[in-house]
Amino acid sequence: MDVIEIPKTEKVYRVLPDHKGRLVLHPIAKKNAEFKLCMITDKTTIKGGKTQLNLHDGRNSIVDEEYSSGDVVVVEIPDQTVTDHIKFESGTVGLITGGKHIGELGKVKEINITRSSKPNTVEIETDDGTFLTLADYVFVLGKDEPVISLPGGK
Repeated sequence: MDVIEIPKTEKVYRVLPDHKGRLVLHPIAKKNAEFKLCMITDKTTIKGGKTQLNLHDGRNSIVDEEYSSGDVVVVEIPDQTVTDHIKFESGTVGLITGGKHIGELGKVKEINITRSSKPNTVEIETDDGTFLTLADYVFVLGKDEPVISLPGGK
């Protein structure tokens, strides 16, 4: 989800996985280079009762609002401020970032939370049918449609 800008050519790219798991540079419009999507991997309470979000790219952000692990926040570049967020819930659109279905886009049909050492799973619905994947592999991109453009693939 990183944004790369090449000043000499005036081109802007977003780094995304393709359907084979390779990272590709997907060209985007200049106005879409002003934000980046980051998944919340963990959150902690710090001094003063504030919440610190630990994001998938190693970034940390202190916020006042309530967020959950698995949610995706929209981070403004270069200010690094959280401007919006997308909840990890049924009905959202998710990009699969690992496993057999890497690079596929589908709608989150059901989230299965297991209270054991087994990982949480998510049922994803695509045009080709439904499949089950790990919750850690799902990166939500929007409520009804993705907020970013995506490269082609499965």
